[in-house]
This record gives sequence, structure tokens and C-alpha cells, in this order.
Amino acid sequence: MNNILTIWDLLEDAAKDKDRSVKQYIDLKNDETHDRMDLYKDSKAMALYIQENIKGDKVAFLCSTTYKFLVGFFGCIGSGKTTVIINSALPDEMIAELLLSTETFAVVYDINVLRIEHIEKHMNSKLKAISTYESVTCITNVIQKYLGKEFISELVPEAMAVIAFTSGTTGKMKGVMLSHKNLVTNVFDLHNGTDYTIDDRVVSLLPPSHVFGLNVEVLLATYLGIELVFEKNTAAAFKGFNRTEPTVLIMVPMMVDLLAAKLSRVEDKIPGARKAMVKESVTGSRLRAIGCGGAKNNHRSILKLAQYEINCRPGYGMTELSPVISINQNGFDNPFADGMLVESLKMRIKDGEIQLQGPTIALGYYKNEEEWKDMWDGDWFKTGDIGYLNEKNMIVLTGRVKNLIITSSGENISPEYIEEKYKAFPQVSEVIVKADGDLITAVIYCARGMEQVEADNITREINKTLPVFSRIQKTSIRAQEFPINISGKILRNIV
Repeated sequence: MNNILTIWDLLEDAAKDKDRSVKQYIDLKNDETHDRMDLYKDSKAMALYIQENIKGDKVAFLCSTTYKFLVGFFGCIGSGKTTVIINSALPDEMIAELLLSTETFAVVYDINVLRIEHIEKHMNSKLKAISTYESVTCITNVIQKYLGKEFISELVPEAMAVIAFTSGTTGKMKGVMLSHKNLVTNVFDLHNGTDYTIDDRVVSLLPPSHVFGLNVEVLLATYLGIELVFEKNTAAAFKGFNRTEPTVLIMVPMMVDLLAAKLSRVEDKIPGARKAMVKESVTGSRLRAIGCGGAKNNHRSILKLAQYEINCRPGYGMTELSPVISINQNGFDNPFADGMLVESLKMRIKDGEIQLQGPTIALGYYKNEEEWKDMWDGDWFKTGDIGYLNEKNMIVLTGRVKNLIITSSGENISPEYIEEKYKAFPQVSEVIVKADGDLITAVIYCARGMEQVEADNITREINKTLPVFSRIQKTSIRAQEFPINISGKILRNIV
């Protein structure tokens, strides 16, 4: 790592290595295949274009993960400008607000051009827009014009490289400023904490606006020479695993649950079928590992996948930490644990809260210094997560500080801890535990429907396992799914 200090260095190092340089990006969405050397040359052309044609110090990305996105992203990085990565699933008005708040007036996009025009109207400003598909101003034309021209990247490791947005459970989005050093350090944390190699193949599932996807599917995979497949969309990717044959997947827990459920459905449909046949029909025959983060994992899904020799590796992270904090290398042995702390970080637990020190902690929130100051306890970063170390020195998360229920007797109750107990019952689709006046209440949503007597029976069983002060006193049934943010997390403050 000594000579790899920036994101550009990750690409350059892979492109100049004879084994990794020929490893492919297979873009099924756009029917094109390229290797690391192609990406290096195309990104240099893109960097020159950006330096010569884009004013300001930032370029936004409203893209899915494709080869052309990689060219735009690494080109922007190489040019020395900051990449502002925005989830294109957000409403146009919110995207306009994020662009204005970060003073970004150039954008690389693969959304419909009519949406770009709509965003411009909300901004009351014209954007410098470059498409990833064929148009007058597109990445293909940029490459053709600038390919082969001399380019040397001059970057500072401590400089801001990426602005990514946290969605939170309150709906308020903050721009997290991540440096080259933040992200590259975390890439090597991942490299040293996993067994992913040049022989692996990953089918991309997460959008680049998800920093876990950005750092693993884009940065780590590019550096290691992992073969990367881009499908038309997530649904096509799930349907096509038996064709694309991934060895590793990077997922959020909801995706892991879907995959485990699909295996169970095939088992039920073909009783007595061999495990190898079921696995091949759902995941392909080669899938060996799943890196999973973004929310608390379901231990039942982890154990289901283990039956098919798929090692689901739950982890813990947050955007402000670039993002991975801990990795559980053997989820089947420790399905309730969130992993070992990555090697670049130091941790302490103060009043139940996990606090951290290390080089992957972000530079701050963009133009929001006051809120960033509130994240610190002296020189320790406050994660807001409650947890402990188990007997294997693994982090186990039990809840969020801001969600704690404090009873009139002064007892602290973690609602997430109780919610996990409800999730052990298959009929419970979603649940929120909250304070309702002096009562501790469980609100249950069941996709197939549920009678009150069944809900009360489940609560009765759970209460047997809880201290008296934290027992559920009221159970209600919700007819609709809970409102969620763009990352799929329940918006607890409006339930």
C-alpha cells in the first residue's frame, strides 16, 4: 500500500500489472466488455475533458454502475475534482436541492434527459450534462476526442475525493466528505480482512451512491482485478445468477433475505432435490461468499445460505467511516455478530456507545460544521450505535443511542434488541418497538395478515425472555408496510 495513496493509484496500479490489467468489466446493460487497461486509458481521456471543459470543483453522478460510470468516476477523480454521488431514485426536486447545496453544476447521468431538464427547472440553473449513453455530449464522444493524449494525475491523499449522502432514519440528508486517504485506507482494510482475489467474479448489485457498493464493487474490485459484471438492473441480476455465475456478491440484508427465501421456495417446489441442483438454479454453482452491510442482518437468512456452502459475511459500517467498520468472515459460525474491527481503527465503548478513532473517519459534513462537531466526544468519533464485544472479540450491535427508550424508573431499553426477537417469528414481516406514553409498544406488520390473538401470543413468548422493565405492554397490528428511506430503513420518527 505504500505507493497507493489515492483512488487514481488503485486504478493505475491494476492497469500496470500484467495479470490484473486484462481482467474484465462485462457490461451486459450496454453490451460491451473492457479490461483494466481500457478503463485506465478511457479515464485519462475523461480526466482531460473534465479539466478543460468543466468549471467548478465538483461533478455529480446520477448513474447506475456500468462501465461508462467507471470511466466518468475515475476520470473525475483523476482530474482532481470532487465526485458528488447522488442516488438517482431520489425525487428530482431533492436532487436539485443536493446539487445546489453542494454547489455542483456539472453532472454525468444515465437517467432520462427529461429528468435532467426537470432538475434544471428546480435549480433555476443550467447544468453541464454528460450522458453515459449515446448523445451529442456523451462519454463515448469524449473518449474518441481525448484518447491517447498525455495525462498525469497530481492528487493529494488528504484532499476531498467524494461527497456521499447519508439518508439516516429521519429523512434528513447530509453530505459526507470523504478523502482519498479515507477510502483507500478502507479498501486495504477490506483487502486484509477478506479473501477476495483476482480469481473472483462479482455481479454488481448496489448503486454507486451506496458507499459500501462504491468501495467494494468499484474500488476494491478494480484494484484486485476481480471480474465485474453489470446487469441491466437488479431484477435481471437476480434472475441471471445461474448464467453469470458469480463467486462473490455484495448485498444489503434485504437482498440476502430475498436470496434465502428464493432457495426455500425452490426447495418447497422440488422436494428431495439435491442441494447442488437447488443452488445452481438460484445462485449459480460457484457462489461462495456474500459481503453484507447497510443494516442489521437476519441470522436465519445467514444460516439458510450456509446450508448451500455460501458464507454470508455480515459487517458493520457507516458512510462517515468510508464505510466499513467491522467484518464477520464466518457468518455461519457467528450469525448474530457484526464482525471484527478493521485493522486501521481503534474502538472504545463508552456508556454502551461504540466510539472510534482512525484514518477512515470522514473529513466532515459539507457546510455543516456544527452537526459534525456534535459527532465527537473529545477525539473519539461517536457512532451513535450501542453494542458490545462478545467472547470472540466481535462487535455485536444492539441498537441506536437516539432510539433508546428511557423509562420513568431510569431504565434504558434498546428497541432494536426486542425487535430482533420478533423477527425470529417467520410471520412477522416488520416491527417497531417504541414508547407510547408510559407503555412500551410493539407495532407489527405482517404481509399475509395477522389476527390480534396471534400477535398477543408472540408478544407473550417474547416477554418471557425479557426483564420485567422492558416487557412489551401493548401490541398493535399495522395494515401497511412502514415508511422507509431511500436505503430501505424504516423512518422511525414518523411511525
